[in-house]
Amino acid sequence: MTKAELVEWPYLCDEWDRLDRDIKGLESKKDVGRSQARMDRRLEDLKKRKDVLNARIERIENAVYSLPSVEQRLIVLRYCEKDSWQRIALELTFSCEYVRGRLHKHALSLLKDL
Repeated sequence: MTKAELVEWPYLCDEWDRLDRDIKGLESKKDVGRSQARMDRRLEDLKKRKDVLNARIERIENAVYSLPSVEQRLIVLRYCEKDSWQRIALELTFSCEYVRGRLHKHALSLLKDL
């Protein structure tokens, strides 16, 4: 697991939500003829993309949620909720310097092995 994957995590979730809405919208529409075939192909393409995203999201979440609780919370707050170092430090009741430096590096090193 890399830091770049963590940064990408919330964007993957947003795209997954958008695809889910698009799929539900297409499934609710019924048409006949050539346009139905086109809609079916589009629906299949969206579902495939959603499955790919789902696999990537699950890989990230499985890695993050396998961390010890403090490191897990830090990663979720920073990368998923996009909180500032100050807010994270307050929530975790550590100094900002400790959270941003040592604890963050430790969490990333644990994820690197996953």
